[in-house]
Order: sequence, then C-alpha cells, then structure tokens
Amino acid sequence: MRAISLWQPWAQLLVVGVKLHETRGRALPTAAINVPTAIHASKRPIRRAELGVLHDVCVSHFGSKYITTLPRQAILGRVTFVSSTPTEEHPAAGTIDLMCGNYAPGRHAWRAENPIPAPVAIPYVGRQYWFSIPDELLLRAREVA
Repeated sequence: MRAISLWQPWAQLLVVGVKLHETRGRALPTAAINVPTAIHASKRPIRRAELGVLHDVCVSHFGSKYITTLPRQAILGRVTFVSSTPTEEHPAAGTIDLMCGNYAPGRHAWRAENPIPAPVAIPYVGRQYWFSIPDELLLRAREVA
C-alpha cells in the first residue's frame, strides 16, 4: 500500500476526518488519485507554538494531553485522495480545514475522503514523501484491536 508521512497532529486530524485536505507544494501524483493511502505520523515532536488556534481543535478532539499522547512514528489509518486542486482555485472547506492547511498561492489541496483510522497505531518507520508499506500491516492492526 502507498503511504505518506505527516507531522502530528495533522496526521491524526486527517485520519479522523477533521482535516479534509492535505495541502502541499505540488500536485497529487495522478497514480495516487482514488487509491487508498496509509497515513503515517512522523517521529517529529508536536510543537505547541506552531499550532495557534488549531490547539483548541486538537484539545476538543483528542484531549488536553494530545501533545504527549498522539502516536508518532506510526501508521494511523488510511484515506483516499480523490482530487488535487491549486489552492487559488479551491478555498478551504470551512474554518477548521483552513486552520489545518496552508492555502497560500502556489500550493495544492489534496481532497481526502473515506478516512479509516486504524484500531491501534502501528509502529512504523516512515519516509519523506511517498513510500510503500506491506498491505497486511493494516489488516494485522484490526486483529490486535
């Protein structure tokens, strides 16, 4: 399965369906459209100072200790990216989606649908940009839960 790594809490927000778009500096590869994609949380620590008002959204969804409790360096679940649109042509889908992304000109909004969180976070060393994980990894997580 194809996977992509994101920093927390953005990775968790995506797999639970709060974050509706992943914004990147490049378009989504055509081969990744309508293909289930595993979402990996990188090992980078959460930096409260970077979150601004997104902190309140995280507290409401994950609790006040989310900075230390959200899993890192793990597969969190999967989404299906269904489109990629330049941010100039695609406004955020509401206030929370705007807080979750960088909609500056020249960027791209990848629309995520069908978020499926893994029942348990699956420890896994990720990579930058796209990488592959064994298909069985998410199936094993369901057996453990």
